[in-house]
Amino acid sequence: MLEPYRRILRLPGALAFSSVGLVARLPISMLSLGIVILVSERTGSYGLAGSISAAEIVAAAVVSPLQGRIVDRFGQARVLPAAATVFAAGVLLLVVSVEQRWATPLPHVCAVVAGAAFPQIGSSIRARWRQIVPQRSLLDTAFAFDDDFRRAGFRTVP
Repeated sequence: MLEPYRRILRLPGALAFSSVGLVARLPISMLSLGIVILVSERTGSYGLAGSISAAEIVAAAVVSPLQGRIVDRFGQARVLPAAATVFAAGVLLLVVSVEQRWATPLPHVCAVVAGAAFPQIGSSIRARWRQIVPQRSLLDTAFAFDDDFRRAGFRTVP
């Protein structure tokens, strides 16, 4: 039962990018909850917390297809580090904006920047599987392996 997974993980680079992908997916499921906890704790308003979290989620959902096209055009090595840098800056500014009690639209703008720049890890990993897996049956196994990570709580943005 585990042999097909062993076969795909023995392919060059597979274990490395799968492991990195596992860690890189952690913020996906935690960011929205973290925003709600931070904002509600600092402001006492669940309404504000929900609206800032929603701004991040909507931005991620709207921009993710565009980011996928940019990755396809320019490559993961160029796009993902830039996206990760902008994402980190957006999250940092979001935290600062909440802690410093900046005016209401500014935390939302920071959340939109973070959401829009959220690196598209899941689609990037699936693209890498397509490049290194030689047989269709093994590709199905690779995608199933990737899907197991997502079902374990490491969800990707649609």
